[in-house]
Amino acid sequence: MPSMSRDELRLLVLAAVVVVPVAILGFGAALTPETTDFRCFWTGAAFVATGRDPYDVAEWTRATSGVALDVFGRIRPGNCPGSYAYPLTTAIAMLPLGVLPLHVAAVIWELMIFATAVAGAALLARAASLSRYLSLALVVLVLMSQPFEQTVMSAQFGGLSLFAVGLLASQKVGPRRAGVGLIFAAMKPHVIPFVPLVRARGERARTIVVAVAPIGALLLVSLALRPAWPISWIAELIGQRRDMFGASVSLWTLASVAQSPLLGPALVVAAIVPLALAGRRARDLDLLDAIAVVALAWLIVVPYGLTSDQPAPLAVAWVAILRRAVTPSTSTAHVVALFVVGGILPWVLYGVRFDVLAYNGLEVTGALVPPATAIVLAAAFTRSRAVAVTSARSASQPALSSGG
Repeated sequence: MPSMSRDELRLLVLAAVVVVPVAILGFGAALTPETTDFRCFWTGAAFVATGRDPYDVAEWTRATSGVALDVFGRIRPGNCPGSYAYPLTTAIAMLPLGVLPLHVAAVIWELMIFATAVAGAALLARAASLSRYLSLALVVLVLMSQPFEQTVMSAQFGGLSLFAVGLLASQKVGPRRAGVGLIFAAMKPHVIPFVPLVRARGERARTIVVAVAPIGALLLVSLALRPAWPISWIAELIGQRRDMFGASVSLWTLASVAQSPLLGPALVVAAIVPLALAGRRARDLDLLDAIAVVALAWLIVVPYGLTSDQPAPLAVAWVAILRRAVTPSTSTAHVVALFVVGGILPWVLYGVRFDVLAYNGLEVTGALVPPATAIVLAAAFTRSRAVAVTSARSASQPALSSGG
């Protein structure tokens, strides 16, 4: 492996510096899991391990109610209203954590968030045939991003979803790696639901069957344990979770808070139309570009989500922008635009969230980041990738190795 250049070493140091404050927050969140979302994930798995029904509201409430200190020393109630909000397959997949004590499992979970986020970013960089320097830059962008910070703070699935996208975007994924990607994508199914479908295009039937087999096995086990769980889960979604649509970081919530019903559709159109037009004009869209378009478009239109759901769709859009920004020559404007929408805009919107639209303590202004990213991605599609991916790979330095 070639030795690192000075610029690469500087980026590596920057990555280490960036990760320190986020790691401190993650450590604090791991020590106070009663007030993070991981308490809900862990309780679902613990219920399955002990034969209880996670969709039983009374049982669930007894197990998750109460108050505790959060990472900042504030007294807060539990964060698990209603009952278990995920498919039973998610709880079964998390059984290895559910049989551990909560605080031990929470530390392992936070480590998994960091590891999968870095591995996912590295896999995306490899799929884009980025140089080692640009691969490190992408990792830094992911680690310094406000959505990743929120993922760490809330102990959400953002890192795992990013790893799933990284696996599924790989040029040669293979059925086993695709199967792992599908499992990670299905842990929180509404974040990147169409990415596996894009990956499946053109794949052989045998590859798809082998990749889907682990999900099928999880589903069969879940139905054997609790045959009626899909009905209970749907009841939770259209009950308690439907009320939470009004407390999400989406363009629809933003329009509602701003008391402008037309704002949501206008922002969706302003983002989707340029993306669709630029995508149709670009004749060299490949798998990575298609995944970026589908993941980002879904993030823009979906009515429910938080900024902790954004790392995977945003990261794949960032890498698609970055690849076109440096191929066949470097466009300073596109590179600057990428780091503005990826590294600066989310933090600015987070910083002024109470001054602009104080709402429920949520960073609802963060809903503007996906449309802004879509516009930059559409602009990047106007640049012709005259150099083939294979040529870019051979001309560049080796990509950052990944953990996949």
